[in-house]
Amino acid sequence: MKNKKLFLLSLLLMAGLFVVPVYASAALDPYATTCSDPEVKDSAVCQSKNNSDPSPIYGPNGILTKAANLIAAVGGIIAVVMIMLGGLKMITSSGDSKKLSDAKNTIIYAAVGIVVIALARVIVEFILRLVS
Repeated sequence: MKNKKLFLLSLLLMAGLFVVPVYASAALDPYATTCSDPEVKDSAVCQSKNNSDPSPIYGPNGILTKAANLIAAVGGIIAVVMIMLGGLKMITSSGDSKKLSDAKNTIIYAAVGIVVIALARVIVEFILRLVS
């Protein structure tokens, strides 16, 4: 019964990762209404907003963005593989409490790893948006 509950909890956590987005991007542009005003549209802030080119270092296709995406993808793949290995260990534990405990820890640590990767990705995205 306990294994069934743990399996259902693991399945629910994995399903939640696909349903819940990792991060949300705001669609609000604070300059849209301000820079449309004829009195301030020639200001330095509105001009720099209209003439900004994405940076090759931290822009949308910048090196740092690509590196962060690659690291998050590789870490996510490794964590998912570890969850599968933990499930395989749990299936082959044959009732041995030590093996079952190791399998549970593998799944828990992999799930924590996915959460850490997601939070790190959100923080990196936030910092890159502040810099750019």
